[in-house]
Amino acid sequence: MSYNHLHIDHLIAQFLSGNATEQEQAELEEWLSMSPDNRAVFEQLKKVWQAPPADGYEKRMDSIRDRIWEDAVAEEQEGEEVSGIRKIFLFPWRSVAAVFLLVVAGLYFYSNTLEDKKNMVAGKPDVWVEKENPTGKRSVYFLPDGTKVWLNGESTIGFSENFSDTLRYIRLQGEAFFEVVKDASRPFIVEANGITVQALGTAFNVSQNLGDPDVAVALLEGKVKIENKEKTHTVILKPGEELIASKGNTVFATQRFNYDAAIGWKDGILILQQDNFSSFCRKIEKWYDVKIEVKGKAPDDWQIRARYQNESLRNVLKDLSFNKDFAYKIEDKMVYLTF
Repeated sequence: MSYNHLHIDHLIAQFLSGNATEQEQAELEEWLSMSPDNRAVFEQLKKVWQAPPADGYEKRMDSIRDRIWEDAVAEEQEGEEVSGIRKIFLFPWRSVAAVFLLVVAGLYFYSNTLEDKKNMVAGKPDVWVEKENPTGKRSVYFLPDGTKVWLNGESTIGFSENFSDTLRYIRLQGEAFFEVVKDASRPFIVEANGITVQALGTAFNVSQNLGDPDVAVALLEGKVKIENKEKTHTVILKPGEELIASKGNTVFATQRFNYDAAIGWKDGILILQQDNFSSFCRKIEKWYDVKIEVKGKAPDDWQIRARYQNESLRNVLKDLSFNKDFAYKIEDKMVYLTF
């Protein structure tokens, strides 16, 4: 029996919604048995459907779903076989992605009698977990797969309590460093402000600060693939490289990075790198969870280069006050600088 992608998408929708007839189930099973690649793509699409439906769910799943289909087609084009069995995916992946978007919408329509099933992953209730750090706090967390995450202040990370069998999806606002457990069968994907970072086993930092539309990704070891949502820009980073996505993720620029400046925060390292006065104040406020009030006028040549590790606020201000000739006073969460 021959299959076209529209028919396969319909069968998958019917099956996942619990509405497939015996004939439709039999056709789907036959298609799955034709190739391990068919079953692999089906399993990944199933996990997309089972992902937690938080705010913006459709948009995030659109990006991830597109990547699953695109990777399947890319592998197919690299390893085309004469038998014709594997040629079943040789069609424009963009059209498939569009069709599956309709399939997902259909699943939502079907699911009013299957709400409990939709919130299950591997037989366990699927719970969306969020960890949030306020200003001045830095924490270490372990994800369900054992991946270690350092979360910076003013940052939030969200993930499923039970990762699926084919995907590890993380949503980030702010900054975090990931030491990823290697698992070739389950891509590790971090989304931050429309940028997705995909890795199998690596160590990297993602930064997207409040009020700043740019996203920075610094790779310490391994390899990561970075894309914007529209897939108009794709970069594969090498260790020691940093990518800056700017102008609404339409400009990608890579450069070498300084470890202390890009990642040192997780080790308690505060870097002042030619910071002007306003940048200095913002860093101190974020690092120590304080508010700064200024009396007088800071010098125009404020630019400071300094490195502090696990240093108290009082010691930092004492050191800088000699260099920049200002007085300081700390009262609870307020810092007063007088020039």
